[in-house]
Amino acid sequence: MAGIRPSETSEGHSWLSNFDGDDKAAARRLLDGLRFLSEDELRSGDDGAVGEDASRRVRGGVADPADLVAQGKQG
Repeated sequence: MAGIRPSETSEGHSWLSNFDGDDKAAARRLLDGLRFLSEDELRSGDDGAVGEDASRRVRGGVADPADLVAQGKQG
C-alpha cells in the first residue's frame, strides 16, 4: 500500500465523513500522520524506539499514548 495515504482509502473516506470544514482538514492531517503497524512489526521492535515498549504494554492491555511519547523522548 506504499504511496497511498490513509485518508485516500475507503476506510479513510468513511472516517473523514464525520468531519466538516477546518475539522476535516485537521482530521486528514492527523490520519495521514499515523503510522500503521502489523502485530508482527509491533512485537519485533523493528518500528523504532516505541516498538519494544509498546509491545510490552499491549500484552497487558491498552497502551497509553502519552506514556509511549514520553518514553520515546527520554530514549
